[in-house]
Amino acid sequence: MTTYYDQVHAFVSPHLKHFRKDLEELDKASLADYSGEFIHGSRDSGTDLILFPATGLSPKQWEFYVVFMLRGQNSLFLHGKDGEVKQITRERVLALLRKHSLDMLYRHIKYQAPELNDANVTKYLRQNHEQYLRIINTAHTNHHRGARDIF
Repeated sequence: MTTYYDQVHAFVSPHLKHFRKDLEELDKASLADYSGEFIHGSRDSGTDLILFPATGLSPKQWEFYVVFMLRGQNSLFLHGKDGEVKQITRERVLALLRKHSLDMLYRHIKYQAPELNDANVTKYLRQNHEQYLRIINTAHTNHHRGARDIF
């Protein structure tokens, strides 16, 4: 069975011209013993990788990852799950980011305020999730000309 890294390398290496260290060192190290879900974006001058669940990230850090993953230069997107890597569309990347954003926020709130019970965290998420997604959308829209709402 091929590893996540071997599969990603087979997709990305042929079109990666510059910053091969992104793939051959950084992504290799990140995917070495990883068995969870991830998305990978690449262009001829580098790669971006988000591992799920996105633990230990603040909402601002998540925003940074989202903006970089969706940068206009990324032309190849991959989704890794259950040991298999498949090429996906930008629209599928957006759907995965939407799905995982709520989970990331939940984990961040539980980390910041462990005394809150699940009902209070859920209430907070309902009240603030849309505002948070608008912040990400604004960053994405400002970064990409003509981009539409992603969340």
